[in-house]
Amino acid sequence: MPTSKISTNHFNKAVNAYNKALTNNKAIAPSKEQQQIAQPLNVLRAGDVIDVVSKQSASFSGLVSEIVAPQIKKIQEGEKKSTKVINSKEDLVEVAAAINSAGTALDIIVTVRDKFINAYQEILKMPL
Repeated sequence: MPTSKISTNHFNKAVNAYNKALTNNKAIAPSKEQQQIAQPLNVLRAGDVIDVVSKQSASFSGLVSEIVAPQIKKIQEGEKKSTKVINSKEDLVEVAAAINSAGTALDIIVTVRDKFINAYQEILKMPL
């Protein structure tokens, strides 16, 4: 058998086993004792729904601001510390760390911008 058929066969078996385990797991309800133990610990169980999108990032602009806002704050902190060092009110090591953090934050912002531009260009290339 070619390797691709073997891997496809194994993949299909794994998916079927997962689906079978998932349906069996939903059929078995935890006992009241298990529920009482898990309740204060906030234990996740199969089939639990997790909201990974915050209310702010539900919109595209919210998502962008959630990514960019902390980076802008780091850049502003670096600017403030560099101004303080000019006035001899700040330790040079702290200023160097803040400037390094600001540089990294700027790199992140530029990378995010580039990804958005690339995604926009790919959307423009799509046929209608």
